[in-house]
Amino acid sequence: MVAEGIATALTSYPDLTVIGIVATCAGARESVVRLRPNVVLLEQQLPDGLGTDVLADLKSIEPKMKVLMEDIKHHVQEEEGQMFPMVEKQFNEETLRNLGEAVEKAKAKFQKSGSASA
Repeated sequence: MVAEGIATALTSYPDLTVIGIVATCAGARESVVRLRPNVVLLEQQLPDGLGTDVLADLKSIEPKMKVLMEDIKHHVQEEEGQMFPMVEKQFNEETLRNLGEAVEKAKAKFQKSGSASA
């Protein structure tokens, strides 16, 4: 879901084109071979390994490619520790529940539309 959100945000830049989204180290290797991207945004914590573990493989496939490493899980943990307590102080339980339901509905609609899954 995060990757799709980033891809959607990048579409607002006319000189950037998202050519693929994958969710595993194996998918990253295969996509770099097939697509030969100029830039890769690589998540650190993937289901089948760490981004840093696959980095050397990706660079050997496409040496001139730029790789941006990210650790979304770390950011989420930061937000949960810092932002969520502030939000809880601002909204009552019912409002938070309604917001959560609205987010889940929007998420389901986004996933069903297939948006940003280039």
